[in-house]
Amino acid sequence: MAKKLKDTDYLFISTYLHSRERDLLTGARMERMIEAPTAADAAKVLGEIGYGEFDASSQRELGSILAQEQEKLFEDLYRFVPDKAVVDVFKVKYDYHNLKALIKARATGTDASDRLLLDAGRVSAEDMRRAVWEGDYSLLPPALRQSAVEAAETLSATGDPQLADFLLDRAYYAEMLSAARATGSDFLVRYVRFTIDAANLRSAVRTLRMKKGADMLRRVLVEGGSIRVDSVQGAALGGNLEELYRSTELRQAAELGAAVVVFGSAGAKRVPVGFSMERAWEQVADITRYAGEEAAKRGITIAIEPVRHPDCNIINTFAEGVSMARETGLDSVKVLVDLYHLACEGENPDILRQYGAEYLRHVHFSYPNFPEIDGVSGPEQLRGMFEGELDRRGWWRTWPSSREEWGYAPFIQALKGCGYDGRVSIEAPVGNFEVQAPRTLAFLKEAF
Repeated sequence: MAKKLKDTDYLFISTYLHSRERDLLTGARMERMIEAPTAADAAKVLGEIGYGEFDASSQRELGSILAQEQEKLFEDLYRFVPDKAVVDVFKVKYDYHNLKALIKARATGTDASDRLLLDAGRVSAEDMRRAVWEGDYSLLPPALRQSAVEAAETLSATGDPQLADFLLDRAYYAEMLSAARATGSDFLVRYVRFTIDAANLRSAVRTLRMKKGADMLRRVLVEGGSIRVDSVQGAALGGNLEELYRSTELRQAAELGAAVVVFGSAGAKRVPVGFSMERAWEQVADITRYAGEEAAKRGITIAIEPVRHPDCNIINTFAEGVSMARETGLDSVKVLVDLYHLACEGENPDILRQYGAEYLRHVHFSYPNFPEIDGVSGPEQLRGMFEGELDRRGWWRTWPSSREEWGYAPFIQALKGCGYDGRVSIEAPVGNFEVQAPRTLAFLKEAF
């Protein structure tokens, strides 16, 4: 039975990770690397966030330094996290990735390139290589050991690497789910189950595109998700996958009593370079409308969250959020306002007086503590800087303490002016929760 941990047990590691956010490879930065025309251009992104010196023209060295940084991050997590089993949940996939590559390499008499192996699992890549090539799996964790033996025997008997992959995929998700349950964290269990749902959706779509039938679906679908395998198979063969998947999380949110679900993910909305912005707007409107229709059936409101540049390049202001909500034509789709993003975009808070009564459904509050960079301060000036530099340095926010620290009055007055009386939540990192929380609560009570 896992030791019961309190939220406060994670204060240090949480603060540590927040302190490193500016130097981590975010989804937006990875997109820039993927879209870069050359390895040297991709390497520039890493240079912006403080990666060490390396041959920027070498794809092999680029991959090597990414792997090294990932290893360092896992080492830090292992050192500081109260329960190492939490980290193991995310390391399991690297064990199975390496095992797949090595078992197939041994079967074909070739040596798996170091570039194919990732040294981020519970078992080092070198130890895994030795276990597979010597056929001695005794040092592997029990579940991984059993899976290795079964996969190697299956490949040897059938000569079909796909069958071995299917076996290892099922074992991987089963062990990942077991590891999550062992931590005692309901959140991690839900995370893994949603991960399995996503994997099953990808497998079902790929199977249909390959024009394969029920037999292939039975092989590729994995148990353990929040959606039953037979439901996925039936929906795939019946052409109802979209209907099955689009309502899952909303149904669970409704069961938990949620009234508002925020659509704020910058990565999910971000438009790829070269893609039509007009088409992107239509696609975001379509998915928001689908979500809004499903939400309405469950008494839930979807709140669109506008997000600043450079985090996202679509729906950046409250006014644009209102335009998107209007386009859906649904009363179940409204808008969230985040003071930080509103300030970063230089949007006048009076926009809330104009549209807030009809469209505002939630508020994120923080202290937009804009830094001075090379003598420049403030959102309008900073926004004119090179995006990569801005992305690296960031615009910081923290928990508010008093009226005097920043010009909150126009925003608060606009909220009151539009008649808003809903929830206000804090969205920002904090260094010392126990010290800062009482100050922030007192300030909010006085301000509102």
